[in-house]
Amino acid sequence: MSKSLLKSIGTFIILSMLLSAFLFIIAFILVNVKGYILKDVLLIESIIFVVLGGFASISGNPKGLSIKSMGQSNAQYSGNANLEITRMENEKTKNDVKIIVNNGIGRLSLLFSGIVCMIISFLV
Repeated sequence: MSKSLLKSIGTFIILSMLLSAFLFIIAFILVNVKGYILKDVLLIESIIFVVLGGFASISGNPKGLSIKSMGQSNAQYSGNANLEITRMENEKTKNDVKIIVNNGIGRLSLLFSGIVCMIISFLV
């Protein structure tokens, strides 16, 4: 494995553990202060983190390959618009690959830590 891949995997694991620890700390505070059940607090927190991680992982250009030109006879315009959008997406990923990978790791960590806490809440 390459060094950068190992570094990314290590960052992912450490960030996931930190987020899971953060969830446990918040859960213990709520259990001690408000008297809630630990299992319920962990489940609700994990659902929130899974939803936030899922929404944060959604990416793409909202312009997209649109279907608004379907049924129109102007195929040249719609083809040109689709080519321009594809060109813009390619330029965006070409310039910001490192930023995209780092953001992706953070988003997946959020999702993964929510899943881990959900599993732990079912086991408790």
